[in-house]
Amino acid sequence: MACPDTATPVGETAGTTESNKITMFAIFGMVALPAVIMASAFAENIHGRKQKYSHSVQEFLKDGNIDENERWSQRNCAEGLA
Repeated sequence: MACPDTATPVGETAGTTESNKITMFAIFGMVALPAVIMASAFAENIHGRKQKYSHSVQEFLKDGNIDENERWSQRNCAEGLA
């Protein structure tokens, strides 16, 4: 039995029965799983945009000269990363 001053609010409210543990696990899972999926999609999106930016820089520098159209295109691509 835990001391009253060291008990957590969740433990005080939900108790420690198996059904309550399963319920709490399911609730946390319903929040955590979508958050992980969204974070993964966000990271993939950022990675793809960085690759696109890097590829465009390499293409523009092939001839050793960046003209005004390339500069404008590069600026727009960079703004997508910010």
